[in-house]
Amino acid sequence: MAERDTTITELPEPRRPAPAESTAPTNVATVPADTDPDATGPAPAETVPEVSGLTVLAYGLGGLGLTGRFLHLWLVQQKGLVVSAGEVLGITFALLFGVSVIGTVRRAQRS
Repeated sequence: MAERDTTITELPEPRRPAPAESTAPTNVATVPADTDPDATGPAPAETVPEVSGLTVLAYGLGGLGLTGRFLHLWLVQQKGLVVSAGEVLGITFALLFGVSVIGTVRRAQRS
């Protein structure tokens, strides 16, 4: 049997991303600045809603409650560290799943 030459003599050229100018959409309509003094270009397609202060407060209180529950399980009830962390992570997952479902239902009602 003849031996094959398995050495790599030349590596392929790595792929490079296309320049930003070529990927920009060309059919975006803009309002000339001289016709509308407030025009700054095309409006964003979708804006991200701002999170209310009440939501941030609720998340903070929830985090403190979960931390307190962890410390209570671990230090007061003398359960193991892993068991305490597992229970708190399970509660956290269930709460986040509920928040996700509620947010999905509310967003669907808005549209």
